Amino acid sequence: MVVIFLSAALNQLILLRLENQFQIHFSKRPLFLFEPGRIVLRNPSFTYQDQFAVKSGWIELRYPVTAILRERYSVHATGKKLTVVFGKDLSLAFSKNEIFVDYVAADFAVIKNKGVDLNSFDVESKEIQFHIRPRH
Repeated sequence: MVVIFLSAALNQLILLRLENQFQIHFSKRPLFLFEPGRIVLRNPSFTYQDQFAVKSGWIELRYPVTAILRERYSVHATGKKLTVVFGKDLSLAFSKNEIFVDYVAADFAVIKNKGVDLNSFDVESKEIQFHIRPRH
């Protein structure tokens, strides 16, 4: 019972940390996340400032269990079948209000109180495809 509570608490802390680090807001937050090092969001609902909102699909976040103790830790995120609703600026840039994303994957390092180092970011849909691999 204690292990289940601790793993659920760890996942909630990591989710809060990511929420603050990325300045996103989860409207629907899962109450119980039992597997340490893995967060699965089914039908997620979150917004990134006024830029975009994710309204459906599936997202999985994987991170090291020791992340809560570290200043820097890696996260691997994958998502499938996501409906992304654009804010005003992105709607103008894409000439659409929303898109359906078949697949998204990102690898990044979270640095406590400093930001994020992006290692890779891939998005595939019928409307757009892009792959980012920044040089360090």
